[in-house]
Amino acid sequence: MSNGIQTEAIYETYKLLFNVGTPATKDIMANLLDGANAEPDSLHTPRIAGAIIINKDNPVFIIGIKTYNSPASAYKLTPKAGQISGISTYKGDFENPEPTHPSAPLSRLEFNGRTSRDLAQYLYDISAATYKGEDIRVCSVGGIYSGSSWDIAIINRY
Repeated sequence: MSNGIQTEAIYETYKLLFNVGTPATKDIMANLLDGANAEPDSLHTPRIAGAIIINKDNPVFIIGIKTYNSPASAYKLTPKAGQISGISTYKGDFENPEPTHPSAPLSRLEFNGRTSRDLAQYLYDISAATYKGEDIRVCSVGGIYSGSSWDIAIINRY
């Protein structure tokens, strides 16, 4: 998961690390995000990214954020049943959005569903937002890893 030019670099880097047996760390994510900088738009949109590296015994979950004029932060997550962790690109209202600062604590939500479809719907529902009379939600993805395979569901309004 990613929102910009850093996507391919993150994918290729973690793929290489996996293939040569080098541990995936959060510092690598932070370095890649620092290299990408914030988006070059008028809001300096923060770059966000996440990676799931599946190995035989212990999947690694890493997310990160890079804002304008601040060093990137990345976090290694330890998933727990019923809990969702994440990073929001912005906070505040639509007319004056503020980037989430990289040192801000991660968002944590409780989730009681059982399936990837339940998760995708939950994420879609909590992200309900209207701007200038339009529903601006586009897509959500829910995935549940059973230890040997993924069950994935997508809700896409288009």
